[in-house]
Amino acid sequence: MEKLMRYPLIVLSFFYSETSLAINEIWLQDTQCVVVFSNEQEIKVNSGSLISSICSRIENNIVCSDTAKDSTMAGGKPSKVSTYKLLGEKDGIVLWESIDSYAQVILNINHKKYTYFLTSIVPEGILTKHCIGDILQY
Repeated sequence: MEKLMRYPLIVLSFFYSETSLAINEIWLQDTQCVVVFSNEQEIKVNSGSLISSICSRIENNIVCSDTAKDSTMAGGKPSKVSTYKLLGEKDGIVLWESIDSYAQVILNINHKKYTYFLTSIVPEGILTKHCIGDILQY
C-alpha cells in the first residue's frame, strides 16, 4: 500500500478510467424477436434469434458487440459488431440509427425497455427483424 501512495496520480487515473468506462457501457438483452420475410407472392413470419448487446457510447457514436444465442446471425456467425449514431435523446427516449445497415433502436430509459428493427433487401425479397428487450444497464 505504501508503494501505491507514492504514485497517487497513476492509481487515481486507473480507477477513473475504469469508472468512466463503466458509466458509458450499455447492456441490452432481447426478450422477443420476429422475422418477417415478404416478396410479391407471400409473407412468412418466424421467430428470430435473441441477441445480447454490450455497447459503448462515445459522444454521439455507439458501438455494440452483439452475440446471438444460436448461429443464425451475421452469415451463420454467433457474433458481430454494430455501429450506431445517436439521433436524439429527450424525456427518457433515446433514438439510435445504424451506420452499417437499415436498423434503428428506440430505448425507453424510464421503463428500461427497447425496440429494435432491421430491414434487409435480399435477392428473394425483403427481410425485416423486429425485437423488443430489456435495458440491463444504461
